[in-house]
Amino acid sequence: MTTNPILFQSQWTRKGKYTVQIISAGNRPNGFTGRILVGNQEVSSNDNSAYLKQISNCPDISSLQVFIDSANIAGQHVISPKEAAQLIPDEIKRAFPASSFVDGIEYFLIQHGVQPDLPSFPAWVNDFARSMQVIDGKYDEIFPPTFEFVPTLNCIFRCTECSYRTPKELLGIWERNIFNPDFHMSIDTMNGLLSRLKEHGANNILFTGGGEPLLNAGTPSAMRFAQDSLGLNVALYTNGSLLTKKKAGEILSARPVFVRVSINAGQKDVYDLHHVPLDKGINYFSKTQNGIAFLAREKERLGSKAVLGISYLVNPDNSQDVLNGARLIASLAQRYKGMINYMRFTPSVNYFGLQQHPKDFFEGIVTRLEGEAVPMLEDAGVSARIYYHRFEGLYEPREYTRCLASGWYGEIGPGGVLYHCCEKLFNSSFSFGSLLQAPLKELWGGEERKRVLDFATHAVKGETDSPCPPVCKPHELNKIFAMIERLRAEGKIDQVKTWLEQIHKIIKAFPQAYKPGQLDGFQS
Repeated sequence: MTTNPILFQSQWTRKGKYTVQIISAGNRPNGFTGRILVGNQEVSSNDNSAYLKQISNCPDISSLQVFIDSANIAGQHVISPKEAAQLIPDEIKRAFPASSFVDGIEYFLIQHGVQPDLPSFPAWVNDFARSMQVIDGKYDEIFPPTFEFVPTLNCIFRCTECSYRTPKELLGIWERNIFNPDFHMSIDTMNGLLSRLKEHGANNILFTGGGEPLLNAGTPSAMRFAQDSLGLNVALYTNGSLLTKKKAGEILSARPVFVRVSINAGQKDVYDLHHVPLDKGINYFSKTQNGIAFLAREKERLGSKAVLGISYLVNPDNSQDVLNGARLIASLAQRYKGMINYMRFTPSVNYFGLQQHPKDFFEGIVTRLEGEAVPMLEDAGVSARIYYHRFEGLYEPREYTRCLASGWYGEIGPGGVLYHCCEKLFNSSFSFGSLLQAPLKELWGGEERKRVLDFATHAVKGETDSPCPPVCKPHELNKIFAMIERLRAEGKIDQVKTWLEQIHKIIKAFPQAYKPGQLDGFQS
């Protein structure tokens, strides 16, 4: 930093009329946030006045937060600049005109005697060792803290825009399900692979589909083994249609961080159009609703802390049904108070080419969600999450030419086969050996993975017959890492290192208060 008055102050001093902190910004890997707490005392501090001048003269401070001490509120609340203007000392107004900071100024009222909230940092910075590998530029050496674990390629559906259709057609498993070891894990295989992942430093296991993970009857048992015997954090993606009361209880007894159920419709005809069940005689829409209810009831009965989420993948088949989908989940949430935590809406992506659905199509959907679905869900106690970064990212120019973030998310399928990316599962061009045949360290540093990394670079640039989609699981991390590499090229990597080290100090000082931001250990 050009000027470094405090960087991190462990406690607010509350001396004088205001006190000052400077800490790492949560959204910019070389940015810092100035924080001012305006008290209710009449005596001003000369030292703090000097700090104001230093903040205003420091180009590395990208944002400012002003907290105004109040005896009339509980907690912390955002207020407008107009409201704040009546409460802020004149010297602060003079020091910081509205245009002073690239990321702007925020104003808050805060309860008297309460510490301001810490900022929300992306989860990757909480991994001290791996985040320092990023600073050192050793991206390819990072062993994944999280693995997507695919117990089976088999599925009860053949979704119209299945991201794995093309590779499954080549494998001969699209037209029918095949329950052999190449496509479907035994419980012994699952437990053996989980043990090997733990040995190599994995922390999080996301049980997910190349099909439907619960079509493998051993999945709940494997989740329990991973949690109880290995101490791994576990989570589950499922379409929910195979859930029973017993199975829901088994899953939640494994103490998952979260369970996310894909609903993708609000009416049976739309559900069937979107999912295309293999067995047309089964009402899977009704079974999925029941599955969500089973999870909600068992969550309450067990006192489970698992986050229960609902996913709605928007495409032309189901776009007109989004409000019915939100209405359905709001109704279930009213029945099971506090048990359904969020519902997310995200766009379908063409994973096999660069042509996507029209931008104005999704813009219309987002407007409808904002106007009707969000308030409907919020009124029912469900957090409504519109994945703006995906809706917008589909049409933004890519900011990077190499996938630097693949080391943060490992992918393992039946047969123990490792893949470069969840968007390229079961594609042989992106696979590099089996964990059943060699140790992870050997495979991770081997020639096959180097080949895959080189091929992936061409895929990112759109130079292969299987180009990378415009958004993917590591996309947001890749944007951050590309920014870091640009700063490295400008000779500013020490500034990024300082930014990261200060975040580590904050996390160590306040481990209970640390809140991961957009990128948690499992999801983008």
